[in-house]
Amino acid sequence: IHNTCSGRGRPHDNSIASQEYDNCFTQKAEFITASLCGTMNVFKRIYAFYYTGFKEMTVGRSLWLIILIKLFIIFFILKLFFFKSDLSDCKTPREKSNKVIENLLNY
Repeated sequence: IHNTCSGRGRPHDNSIASQEYDNCFTQKAEFITASLCGTMNVFKRIYAFYYTGFKEMTVGRSLWLIILIKLFIIFFILKLFFFKSDLSDCKTPREKSNKVIENLLNY
């Protein structure tokens, strides 16, 4: 028995191929209605996709750890020691804006 669900059309006789085509058609229709069955279902499937992907990672897990450590160093450690906030000594928003304008125009 060959696969008749390839989109070539329904066989015209009442053979086993015709029944297979009907079964395949109803399975496709059920899949389409299940996949379009609501937005929460879509979000659950997306979450499940990423959850299982991250859960089954081996090498990727260590690479993500390296990425997170680098981001921590960039945004927290470097900011604390190298990027001083010059606007902290200004008390009003007008003083802050004047200081920003002055720094932009002087460079």
